[in-house]
Amino acid sequence: MEGNGGADRKHEEITVTAFKKTGNGLCNNEMMVTRTFVVYCCILKGDPLDRSLRKVEIDILIPKIMRDKARDEKCSEEVSAFSKCCKSSSVFMVIACRKENTALKDCLNKWYQDEEFKNSCKEEYLDERSEFRRTAHKSLHHTQQNVKYCLK
Repeated sequence: MEGNGGADRKHEEITVTAFKKTGNGLCNNEMMVTRTFVVYCCILKGDPLDRSLRKVEIDILIPKIMRDKARDEKCSEEVSAFSKCCKSSSVFMVIACRKENTALKDCLNKWYQDEEFKNSCKEEYLDERSEFRRTAHKSLHHTQQNVKYCLK
C-alpha cells in the first residue's frame, strides 16, 4: 500500500510539468512557499508578460469594458436623460422616450466604433490581467464594478 505517497508523487509531477511548460523562469524568480503555489502561479494565473488574447477576451471581456466605460464615462448625460424620461413616463416610456433612446444609442455606437477607444480598453484589460497574474489580486476597478452592481 502506498498510502499518501502516490498523491505526493503525482503532485510533484504536476509541479515539474508546470516548470517545464513555462520555461521562461518567471515562476522561479518568485518566493515559493509550497508546491501548490508553484502550480497555481505557472498554470492557473499564466504569464504576466503575455499580451496575446483569447477569443473570449476579444469577443466578451473587452467589449464589456467598452460598454461600461462608454455608459459610465462617455455617455453619462445621455444615460441620465434616458433614465429620467423612463422614470417619469412609466408605462408609456417606449413612445415618450424615443428621442432620448436614439441619442443614447448614437452616443454608445460612436464610442463602440472608435478604434482609439477600443485600443485603450484593450490595453486597460491587458494591464489588469497582467497585474492579476503577478499578484492574484483583482484590480480596484473590477472590485468597484462588482460593488456598484451589487448595491443596485
